[in-house]
Amino acid sequence: MNEKEMRIISVSGSILSLFAIYLLVTFLVPEGVGVCDLDYSMRGQILNVTGYVKDYHEKDGNVFFTLYDETCEIRVVLWEDVVKSLHLKNSENLSMKDGTKISIMGEVMVYSGSLELVPSSPSGVNVM
Repeated sequence: MNEKEMRIISVSGSILSLFAIYLLVTFLVPEGVGVCDLDYSMRGQILNVTGYVKDYHEKDGNVFFTLYDETCEIRVVLWEDVVKSLHLKNSENLSMKDGTKISIMGEVMVYSGSLELVPSSPSGVNVM
């Protein structure tokens, strides 16, 4: 193979790779929804929800708070392993308090008849 053919193959491969990355990002990134859009039919889905923190408290290494927007709210649970990883990632406290804007990417679950949003990793918690 000569140099010109190698360049054509390299450029073609790069273009195809960028297109594949675009498709993956478009179809694999969880859908962003509002707190009011959540319902029981979404149980088991991984969604990205943005809102504000209220009723923040810690218990036995876990963190619990309510995520709310203009008119709706959902409970959020951060299990101890996620909390520890967040502390390491941020090298400081979670810095969440009432009114903090936050984006949570987590699984919609039902506990005691109520919806909860539960991130499985620290990458699912983004304080804004």
